[in-house]
Amino acid sequence: VMTDERMPEMSGSILIGAVSSVRPSLPIVLMTGYLSETAAKKKYGAVADVVLKKPLSMTDMANGMAQLFT
Repeated sequence: VMTDERMPEMSGSILIGAVSSVRPSLPIVLMTGYLSETAAKKKYGAVADVVLKKPLSMTDMANGMAQLFT
């Protein structure tokens, strides 16, 4: 699952909680633009396997996805 923290009607972390309750082993990437990368990892690292800071480049996205499989 790749999600953003800021979405209409539901935050990414709430979505992650709902998805994880159904399928806890599903890899999750959370993107956010409101915190530094370090702060985002501290805040969301417990719910997401990878936390990416926006704006993202294609390389950032590829590296984030690669982290799930290494």
